[in-house]
Amino acid sequence: MVESFRMALPIQTQPKPPVGTIESLTSGFETVASNVWLIALPAVLDLFLWLGPHLSINPIAKRLVAIMRTVQPADAASAASQQAMIDFFGQAGQRGNMFTLLSTAPLGIPSLMVGQLPLLTPLGKPPFWFVDNEWLMLINAVTFLLLGLLLGAAYLSLIGLQLREPKLSAAQVAQRIAANWARLTAFGVLVVLTSAALSVPAIIVIGLLQAVSPLLGGVALSVWAAVMLWLYFYLVFSPHGMILRDRGLFGAMWDSIRLVQLNLFPVVGLYLVVFLLNWGLGYVWNLPSPDSWVTLAGIGGHAFVSTGLVTATFVFYKDRYRWWVEMRQWLPTIKAPAKKIRG
Repeated sequence: MVESFRMALPIQTQPKPPVGTIESLTSGFETVASNVWLIALPAVLDLFLWLGPHLSINPIAKRLVAIMRTVQPADAASAASQQAMIDFFGQAGQRGNMFTLLSTAPLGIPSLMVGQLPLLTPLGKPPFWFVDNEWLMLINAVTFLLLGLLLGAAYLSLIGLQLREPKLSAAQVAQRIAANWARLTAFGVLVVLTSAALSVPAIIVIGLLQAVSPLLGGVALSVWAAVMLWLYFYLVFSPHGMILRDRGLFGAMWDSIRLVQLNLFPVVGLYLVVFLLNWGLGYVWNLPSPDSWVTLAGIGGHAFVSTGLVTATFVFYKDRYRWWVEMRQWLPTIKAPAKKIRG
């Protein structure tokens, strides 16, 4: 049940100030330390991506590279761009693993191995399964993305349940995970479609400017990327509204926009710290060689820290939303006496 602002009783005292970045991080890591089983999903996924089989599209990548080599570039710049694409698809074919699509972060489970794509493990070279059909590749991609979103819904829902009252039964938890899966999937599809709709005209304009001047094209590309990042930053708490408040797709998006608008600098500060911690500790987790069992320590550390950071964002959202609601209830109580005095 979503709370209604209109039916809530007025608050007579000024609401307690909301938590900041440090308090959110502290509470997030304390929650994970008290419920260490929350790191199970990211840890198990990374173990599978590390030691399990690889689903490779190398045959398809080789065919694509062969076709690209038959195209004669018009100039030196086109040749350099073509070679870069050939190198990219060559690496994707050799190192790519379609099972990495099971990690749909930030709408799902964070993964350390998605960035490593190891070809060697302590058990030797992992078994490779090859996909040699484009339609089968597409079907696998959609299937793994949907399954990844389901795992992500379970992961985020279990984190959110630690911050909710009252506690739910197993059947209610399963129902909530299924509902959150549908919402997260709809949100992901909406973001992708919106990105595509906004990108097409932007790419045309950037291409025209690039033809006139590479500098203008580069500036336009940077501006477009910054605008897109800024627009989607306002939707950063949409999953939190779905998980913690059972909000629908557009209700959660609207709540996120309003919450970020009212707390812009604290939100920027929170996610800047989250980014820096993930980025900095990423070097630590990647220090062990993938063919060493020491990588287990990196997987465990990454799972704990990532889950703690995700939980911290839920703590931040929950208390900022509480403060927002209470302020909307409290402000009329201090305005009403002023009206009486003026009357």
